[in-house]
Amino acid sequence: MPQRMTPLAASLKQNPGAIRKPQEEEVPYIKKPPEVVGRTIKLEQPVSELLDDYSRFVECSPDHVTNFVLKKLLWRDPEYRKWRSEKKATQAKNTSTQQP
Repeated sequence: MPQRMTPLAASLKQNPGAIRKPQEEEVPYIKKPPEVVGRTIKLEQPVSELLDDYSRFVECSPDHVTNFVLKKLLWRDPEYRKWRSEKKATQAKNTSTQQP
C-alpha cells in the first residue's frame, strides 16, 4: 500500500524551491546596547525610596528603571519633541551651509 503524503509534503515535492533558505541580513537582530555613562543625580528622599521600591518590584537595577522612565517620559512630551526636531533641523541646515 503506497504511503499517502500530506498536501504540504506533496506541494514541496513538486516545487522543491518553495522553501527558501533564510538570507543573511546586513542588520543584526540584536543591536549593540547604547553606551552607559556615569552620572550623579540628587533625588528627593521619597523619590529615591520609590525608585528603590519599584526596582525591587520589577527585579531590575535602579539605573535600568531610571533610564526606562526617563526615555518614556521625555519622548511623550510634545513640546520637547518639537523643540528637539527644530534644533536638529537648524543644526543640519548650519552643517550643510558650511560645506564647500
